[in-house]
Amino acid sequence: MTVRFSSRVDISAPNPIAAAEADARAHGVVLGKLNDSNPTRHGLAPAEVPGVYTAEPRGPRTAREALARYLSDAGDSPAGSAPVDPDSLYLLSSTSEAYSWLIKLLCDAGDAVLAPKPGYPLIESIARLECVDTIEYQLRFDGSWFIDTAAIEQLLYSEQGERIRALVLINPNNPSGSYVKPEERATLVRLCAERGIAIIADEVFYDYALEPFDGNARLAGETGVLTFALDGFSKMLAAPHAKVGWIRVSGPQSDVIEAQRRLDVIADDYLPMSDIIADRLPEL
Repeated sequence: MTVRFSSRVDISAPNPIAAAEADARAHGVVLGKLNDSNPTRHGLAPAEVPGVYTAEPRGPRTAREALARYLSDAGDSPAGSAPVDPDSLYLLSSTSEAYSWLIKLLCDAGDAVLAPKPGYPLIESIARLECVDTIEYQLRFDGSWFIDTAAIEQLLYSEQGERIRALVLINPNNPSGSYVKPEERATLVRLCAERGIAIIADEVFYDYALEPFDGNARLAGETGVLTFALDGFSKMLAAPHAKVGWIRVSGPQSDVIEAQRRLDVIADDYLPMSDIIADRLPEL
């Protein structure tokens, strides 16, 4: 099934002036805007904040390119896949903000997301702020923690499953420290693809070797279903005051294109990533 997105993101066509401007730029016409209100283009910004602000919804291109190179070098993609594409990345202030954006993208009021128990209480709190319900799925313990995929399948195909728009996987999970195992991943990707449900993969603790089983792997770069992988510097650098997070989008091309078209609108409305912080991304 194709992923169903929320109805609250405005993806209407641009007005005639904006459309004409885009067409001119596409044909190589250089335009000067007489109504340009960006003070950084006119020498009005203070010297302590240099540079020209470009207001790129996904975050400054140079910062995303640096991050993509880092993630590619770190092996954060499935074996044999292409390097991380900077255009698949969205920079923002935190993974908490990422959850909020993605719930806006996927859920209307009254819809639901699946989240693990034990897991983050934060997910339920953010979902509530978006007027969305959280339905818990259980992690089981038989000497190590595992996901009860049969229970998730039963839930997705129940009457209640009609409201579910996303499955949250925390890889490795907090507080259990357990990773999504290969057989669990295969089953969950199949189920989500069948039901038109996106995966939100929170991988902020992935760099910590908490449970060194063979087959541990990031969900970032998953191609079998629309996947939003979350990560950031807060946990990676043990620096919660380093407010840099990102979303990496992957999956079937048609779903990715539509998701990014809508996510660009949300990102453009918020423009959360400060260029001052983004400039330090390569150093960090």
